[in-house]
Amino acid sequence: MLQRIVTILAAVTFLAVAYFLLRDELDPATEEASAPAEEARAALPDPAEPVAPAEVAEPAPREPVAPPPPSPAPAAPLPALDESDPFVRERLAAFDLPATWVAQQDLVRRLAVFLDNATRGEMARRWLRFLTPAVAFRVVERDGRVFADPENARRFDPIVDRLGRIDPNRAAALVAELEPLLDEAVAALGSPEASRDVLLEAIDRMLDAPDPVPDAELIRPKVFYEYADPGLESLAPLEKQLMRLGPRNLDRLKAWLARFDRSLRDLPRRP
Repeated sequence: MLQRIVTILAAVTFLAVAYFLLRDELDPATEEASAPAEEARAALPDPAEPVAPAEVAEPAPREPVAPPPPSPAPAAPLPALDESDPFVRERLAAFDLPATWVAQQDLVRRLAVFLDNATRGEMARRWLRFLTPAVAFRVVERDGRVFADPENARRFDPIVDRLGRIDPNRAAALVAELEPLLDEAVAALGSPEASRDVLLEAIDRMLDAPDPVPDAELIRPKVFYEYADPGLESLAPLEKQLMRLGPRNLDRLKAWLARFDRSLRDLPRRP
């Protein structure tokens, strides 16, 4: 064992002496640069010996690549808000709406006023007068008490029927296209929110509207009828108006709004 240790020490001493004697003759930079070159030359074949051509592997067959989807068409430039009615009417033509609806002035502003009011439960009646049913509100008397005629709800059938024939996805796409104009109209009303957020809030308010109460008694303290139940009369004007649609029409309206809401939330916002 001792002899093996002595032999190892002697070998280490010899290598150390050789390094110190030869280190001045070796340029470290040259040594580092030349080593890879020597290895590369050693790896080259002897020129005198023919080199067999390397076998070229057959390329693997490529799977067919689906073409990229076409780029979306650029959005049409929007007119100024004050000049937007012809632009909006042109796009509403595909929805086959009544002429009296489409002929209204300031279409975008009307929508903005309705939405801004709806978020607070109010009704922009002056801006929506063109939707007033042609048949007047009627009441019936029973045992000296006054109730709304159940047939009143049918006054709104044409409006809800027309809405039901509109594709909610196409309606949402149109609103998204007009979004910058609607943003401007909503901002002019003093709202700090973007128009889409106002619209979604208004939809939530309508979806949460209470169901109509059958045989709710009415009173007429002044010109208009009111609910005799203080709880019903204290409801927001928008909620009371939706109750007048009747159970069937209100359910149909909420179903359409729910589909419209989902479609609108999936659409990107136009810059």
